[in-house]
Amino acid sequence: MEILLQSVVNGLILGLIYTLMALGFTLIFGICRVFNFAHGELYMLGAYGAYLFFDQLHIPFLPALILTMLAVGLLGILMERLFRMVRGEINAPLIISLGLSMILSSLAWLVWGEEDKGVHSPSAGIVNIFGVTISSERMILIPIAILLVAGLYFFLNRAKSGQAMEAVALDIEAASTLGIDADRSTMLAFFISAGMAGAAGMLIAPLFVINPFIGGTAIFKVAIAVIIGGLGS
Repeated sequence: MEILLQSVVNGLILGLIYTLMALGFTLIFGICRVFNFAHGELYMLGAYGAYLFFDQLHIPFLPALILTMLAVGLLGILMERLFRMVRGEINAPLIISLGLSMILSSLAWLVWGEEDKGVHSPSAGIVNIFGVTISSERMILIPIAILLVAGLYFFLNRAKSGQAMEAVALDIEAASTLGIDADRSTMLAFFISAGMAGAAGMLIAPLFVINPFIGGTAIFKVAIAVIIGGLGS
């Protein structure tokens, strides 16, 4: 029973990470109708953000997380500019996302090399709950991931910008007719999506080794989760 509970807890923790990625992935598809296969590389860059800001520059974990989300989010805005040029087309966005995926992983390989790298734990020690052993870094990961998911939920449902994004997702032409800035909404969607992927990579970095190719495996699992959950939902 203890082994079963341990496996369930570890699975839920990984599930939170994939939830952060899947939310960003489906957000882009829902608003822009784009399968952004470079989303996995944004996750990879988030992991390297942990390596750079937290492990090398010794910035405290939470400020390093914010810096990573902002940096990866700004990259998402640049990506949105490329996708905006081919809005309404079918094949071009797919080709762009695949090209960006290869470019970003290659750049990471040039900067950090192909060797696996590790990130020190932000907190030492373990916690034992009903016979289930949870490391301190996993205990930190859980509330942060839940807060990010809850924050996105309330933003989409309560904030005017979030409601505008949902309107654009339902009908971009009707939303534009009603005075909603569709370009601003899509740019904000890419920023949030990239930031969530960066946060997922940052949170997972202390648990596993990182390299320029971890994005490919992650996006495969995320795509399955998004398809099961409902594309654009």
